[in-house]
Order: sequence, then C-alpha cells, then structure tokens
Amino acid sequence: WLRRTLKDAIYGRVRYAVLVRRRVTGDDHRQQQQKQSPPAGGLVEWFVVVGERCAVKEMLWTDIHGLEHVEDPRQEVKAMQYIQRHYEQTHPNGTYQMSQAMLETRVMMSRDVLDDDTFMYSVMPYCEGGEFYNHLF
Repeated sequence: WLRRTLKDAIYGRVRYAVLVRRRVTGDDHRQQQQKQSPPAGGLVEWFVVVGERCAVKEMLWTDIHGLEHVEDPRQEVKAMQYIQRHYEQTHPNGTYQMSQAMLETRVMMSRDVLDDDTFMYSVMPYCEGGEFYNHLF
C-alpha cells in the first residue's frame, strides 16, 4: 500500500509503503471462478494491513529506456538479486537474515521486484532514520 513519497530519484521516486496481504474468505474461490469483481468497499473487503514497512523504488519505464545515465536500474536490480541469492546459498538451513545480510554485504537487498506497463517497482526494507546508505559508512 503506497503511502507517501520519501525522495525523488533519477528514474522516479522512492515511496513509503505498508505491506498488505490479500484476505482469504470462503467466497474468494467462488468469485475467482466466476470472474466477479470485489464487492463495494474496496481494499477493506479484500486486503489486511500486515503492518511491515517498506521503501518502494518506483521507476518509470520511459525514463529507464530514454535516459542515458551511468546508473541502470535493471542492472542494479539484477546485481542485488545475484548477491542476495549468493548470500542465501552460503547460509543454508534457514540461517539467512535479510538485515544481517545487508550489513555484511553493504548491499540493500530487494524483497521483491514487480513491474507493469508504466513502472518497475523494487520493494526494499524501510530504513528508519534516513537513507540506508548513510548507515553503511
């Protein structure tokens, strides 16, 4: 659930978000089979606020494809995912902790990467007290 803009960035902006989870009810399966729309009332009827806070880097595809800049968001996301996978593989048996991984590798780990026709979204943990970069050095 995207809330407010934290910072403008080269390819878009970073937004504060609160995670929500789809609410599962007995009618959900029937409504999905019949391709029915959610009932009136919107998000309250279909989602539950989990409460976990995140930062979502929202990047415009037109800017990603159109701007020539040293930073390439697609490469950045690929690098974060590669380092995260490597860290997970070297810490087997469920000992992987995202916060510890970020401190040890000095790389912001992405929780998820999503996209649509307009934006690419990189969902990252929310860093209390300013930018994560400032806490690394």
